[in-house]
Amino acid sequence: RLADQLGDAANARAWVEEGRLIAEQAGDPAALALAADSLAMIEIAAGRPAEALACANACIRLARRAGHPIARLLPEDDAGGWATVDPLALKATASALAKEQDRSPERTGSAAEALSIDVASAINDIGLAQVLLGDLTAARGALSSSLIVREAAGNTMDIAISCSNLGYVLLLQGEAQAAVNTLERALRLQEADQSVYGAWPILQNLAIALNALGSFDRAAEMAIRCCRDARDYGIGAGVFNGLTALLVIEANRGSDIRAATLLGVTERMSESGQNPLLGYERQLRDEAVSRIAAALGPADLAAAVAAGRAMSEDAVVAMISSTPDSGRSLL
Repeated sequence: RLADQLGDAANARAWVEEGRLIAEQAGDPAALALAADSLAMIEIAAGRPAEALACANACIRLARRAGHPIARLLPEDDAGGWATVDPLALKATASALAKEQDRSPERTGSAAEALSIDVASAINDIGLAQVLLGDLTAARGALSSSLIVREAAGNTMDIAISCSNLGYVLLLQGEAQAAVNTLERALRLQEADQSVYGAWPILQNLAIALNALGSFDRAAEMAIRCCRDARDYGIGAGVFNGLTALLVIEANRGSDIRAATLLGVTERMSESGQNPLLGYERQLRDEAVSRIAAALGPADLAAAVAAGRAMSEDAVVAMISSTPDSGRSLL
């Protein structure tokens, strides 16, 4: 999973497959479920939501067959079923499970193996896959369910991840203030219990949500923090997404040359094919480009884009760290 987070999808997939074969030979349902969940994450990162959905559902089926109590409450491969999951029953079951595991942390046997399956992670993967497939109702239902289970378990970083993903879906559904509230909770949790992955996905989503509210200064602050955090962890896609968010924000607050320069930077970064934009971010970027093109005219736009394409990484970091003037001024 760490290799996938760091952009090494080929090795991540190979290691997961090796683990799956070992688990299959050992007849270990918990390890098989972990492999299916891990592969779902890899498929999501690769932009293959249908394959991710199949893997995540396979994980939940394995948990259900093994007797996992939470898995029994979940729909069977039915996107529409996520809107009908009973949150009270889910919370009660997850809370009882967490208490049972606290009482008997050293328990072994088939029942313990079933309970070790991270069903909440598979539910989270289903939510993300449904986002990519465009079914926001199913995505919201799944991510809300994942959050309920993770809150009962009490793992701070898992709760932060579910909050970040749910906040993004709320934004896509037009609930910008609810999205900001949920994402700010995610950021507070992450800052209280930092993980190896950093905060950049939360910061990226929060920047976009604040932009939707018109809070451009705070949005820019979050986008810049996203870039710095992702750079610290060597996550090129995170830097790219943060810069793209900042491009949109600068265009919205009238910093046209600065936005056009960022367009050049992100164009160069996207040429490797490793930094695809999701539909919503692509729409925001395209709208911003149309605005700055109309404001600058062809010659000034081309000059600013060319300047951005020629920038070194250090120059880009220096630029985004500067305080922008309004309108056509870069620095």
